[in-house]
Amino acid sequence: PTIQHSRATTADVMDFLGPSTSDLVAALEGRSNGSSRHSPASVRLNGIAASSRNSSQASFKDSEKRSLHSEQEEMATMAPLDLWKRVRAQCLAIRKHQEERAEYLRELDDHTLQAALSNREVASVKQNAEIAMDRLMKKVAAKKMRVTKKRLGACDITEAQDKKEEVLRWLNSEIAKMEANCTESEAEMARLRPRLYVLRELLRHRRQQMLGDVVDIFRIRTSDDALDVPLSSSRQKCACPERHYIGAIHLPWTTRLPGHEDTTLTAGFTLLVQMLQLVCSITDNHLRYPLSLQAAGAEISTSDGVPLSLVSNARNKADRQRLDAATTLLLRNLAQLRSDCGVHTKRMERTLFVLDDITRVLARGEPGEMPAAFARPWNCSYSIASLMTPPPETERSVVQLPCPVPAEENEEPSFISQGVEMKE
Repeated sequence: PTIQHSRATTADVMDFLGPSTSDLVAALEGRSNGSSRHSPASVRLNGIAASSRNSSQASFKDSEKRSLHSEQEEMATMAPLDLWKRVRAQCLAIRKHQEERAEYLRELDDHTLQAALSNREVASVKQNAEIAMDRLMKKVAAKKMRVTKKRLGACDITEAQDKKEEVLRWLNSEIAKMEANCTESEAEMARLRPRLYVLRELLRHRRQQMLGDVVDIFRIRTSDDALDVPLSSSRQKCACPERHYIGAIHLPWTTRLPGHEDTTLTAGFTLLVQMLQLVCSITDNHLRYPLSLQAAGAEISTSDGVPLSLVSNARNKADRQRLDAATTLLLRNLAQLRSDCGVHTKRMERTLFVLDDITRVLARGEPGEMPAAFARPWNCSYSIASLMTPPPETERSVVQLPCPVPAEENEEPSFISQGVEMKE
């Protein structure tokens, strides 16, 4: 009822304003959902109508009289003439806007403008296509780069494979040449083996004879028989459990050096070193610690080349310490000599007995105190073991060396053969 009353009142006002204004109002009423949204006056009217409708619905529950009174107050506020003038101005502005809009629509029907718009759309589509094409070209370039890298890698692999095949062919040819040379060498060896055997036996016999002469020259004796030892009645008394002599000079055990004359010890060590040098020279054996003869006596050098004198001086403590170090290295040389022959060494402090035992074994083929215990190159002329009689269970063609044999109780290990140096 409120909306109908407001419409009736608006129609009366339009008759007062004139026909043109009434036409505008009719246009406003016919296009309430269209052009009225673009006019401030229509927005205001719609707002007022909506607020009045909401207020009427809220007050309908209270009383119909209160709703009618509020409508009359609202219409009374809209009654002044200046308000209707503003409404007329807004309506004129709406009509002008509609006319301009119609003019724009007519201009849009022009073929030139349509062509320009279509050209613009085509240019936009073309630009988008060019951008997409650039992206695709970049992707294609990246793919080509990866393909090129893969091809280069494949070329490198092929080249490496060709080189390997070439090296393999070269190795096969070298192997064939070596096999041919080996066959020829075997044939030559089979032809020369009898002669080499004769020469080896002659060399062995000659070495044994020379070692026998060395044994006879130095005359090492380990017994205390007066017939064997000259001047035994005039020898100095000592506490040695066994009296060993080299020539006519008594050389005690290395653990029994105190209590003996310095001149006797110096002479005994000098003769021992001289005999050991001759044995190594005949057998072509190289000792780990080099020996040398000086005017004052013998010297032995350490692995660093430091010379140690084998001259005894009981009154000087430093000289005694150097003598102990020198005798230790001398015992290691003796252990090396016996180890190269495949023989263990027990009680190394008996220097003369150890050297005499291995020398007699090499010179006369005697079994000695301890026979050969582990394999050595028995058939090689460059090895001192070729002068030995190999053990029964070991063939004479054995060349490979077994694992080191553990030392027995109270036995000095073979440091040279096992590659371990005994600490001072």
